Amino acid sequence: MYWIIADQLLRSSFSVGANIAEGFGKYKGKEYPRFIQIALGSARETEYWLELLVDINPKLKKEVQKIIDLNTQTVKMLISTLYTLKNK
Repeated sequence: MYWIIADQLLRSSFSVGANIAEGFGKYKGKEYPRFIQIALGSARETEYWLELLVDINPKLKKEVQKIIDLNTQTVKMLISTLYTLKNK
């Protein structure tokens, strides 16, 4: 069971940076916000998998909470970026 969660965590968390890079590299104009939205969705998915991991193994809560907090900061930055891009 843990390997499934680990695999999904890797996929969703790597997707955040990959979508930001792809959007910036290819579509610096009007398409870039769409890639930020996709990255935001991946960050939210990452949060889900982290919370599920804690639900399955509460002993990991302290360590995983640190990662959840970092992910929450990432979500806030993505929302701020999206807001800025849409209001230009």
